Amino acid sequence: MSREVIIDECTADAYDLSVNDTIYVGGTTAAAADNEFTVVGISPTFSEFLGAPTITVRLSELQTLTGATGTDPATMITITLEDGAEPVAVQDDLQADYPEYDVRTNREQLEAVVGEQATVLVGAGLLVAVAFLTGTALTVSLLALFVYQSRAKLATLAALGVSRPTVVAFIVAQGVLLGAAGWLLGAALTVPLAQILNTIVAAVVGFDGLVVVAPEAIAASAVLAIGIGTLASAVAVWRLPADFDANALRS
Repeated sequence: MSREVIIDECTADAYDLSVNDTIYVGGTTAAAADNEFTVVGISPTFSEFLGAPTITVRLSELQTLTGATGTDPATMITITLEDGAEPVAVQDDLQADYPEYDVRTNREQLEAVVGEQATVLVGAGLLVAVAFLTGTALTVSLLALFVYQSRAKLATLAALGVSRPTVVAFIVAQGVLLGAAGWLLGAALTVPLAQILNTIVAAVVGFDGLVVVAPEAIAASAVLAIGIGTLASAVAVWRLPADFDANALRS
């Protein structure tokens, strides 16, 4: 046996493992104590497919360790092609030689996994769309209410000689600040809430690290939040009548 394994990043972080470290593998705890394996690589490939922490061992070696040689049906066997090989042609050849197996390319396997989760993905997309539309509507309503309640103060500023563009800039600044404040609050809560959700999911179904917060997503959300605030303020300004100062003073 080669006594080599590949682990994913989650497992490496959880057990403080790195390349050339030793782990113990076996069908039972007692049997594992006699079987040392060396970590030869850290790769997220299989954990991304399975959605769980993964340790990759040669199938024949795992069957030998567990006493299942010749009786354990493999659920997945991966094949690495040489440079320049055509995946579809190799797939056709393997399917012809082994008709009892389902032979898939990486793309087909990914499509199969995504297809099984189509309902979840559609639901998540709808939640994102509803959250976006609801947040935009609430922000527009809030700024419109602010302009309505402050019409007398805004008119007073105009009467004191403050130009309309300056008043408009003040309202737009309110929208930008509102969007920035919302983003700061959301960014501060995102990572802790993701950790809490991962803890709950791991306790319920055993999948660890299911929710991953990408720094790029947080940065993109800043642009989105400030953009919504600016759009909402523009709508609020648009609702100001041309003679808002006179109307406000009369009211």
